[in-house]
Amino acid sequence: MTESAPKSLAARTTGPIYWIGAKPNVKYEVTQSPDGRTYIRYLPHGASVGTATQYLTIGTYPVKNALEVTKAAAKGGDAETIDVDRGGFAFYSKSSPANVHLAYPGEDYQIEVFDPSAQRAREIVSAGRLTTVR
Repeated sequence: MTESAPKSLAARTTGPIYWIGAKPNVKYEVTQSPDGRTYIRYLPHGASVGTATQYLTIGTYPVKNALEVTKAAAKGGDAETIDVDRGGFAFYSKSSPANVHLAYPGEDYQIEVFDPSAQRAREIVSAGRLTTVR
């Protein structure tokens, strides 16, 4: 799918959908589940939609009181926090470092960034690269 797919879905959705913006030579696999979870997966040139190969994926999940829920999920000895912009809170689990979860104040949405490179997933979050699809 082209860049228009995430934008088309965002136009039909009431809440935000997060991503890191359009990238050259990428197609987007966009999935929305019945419970409102939205996933944007960045597929490199030549990759087929539906492939089992893991690629950068940004998930946006409706979660009431997402900031508090995300902070509570990070309690315990397995979590590492990440500094984020806009007063948000982010963490990853040492046992699953390629999945970073975050939320912002006043939003009822949790965001998850997955990348096969755990370092890249953390850099996307810490650098403030996430934005809403417009």
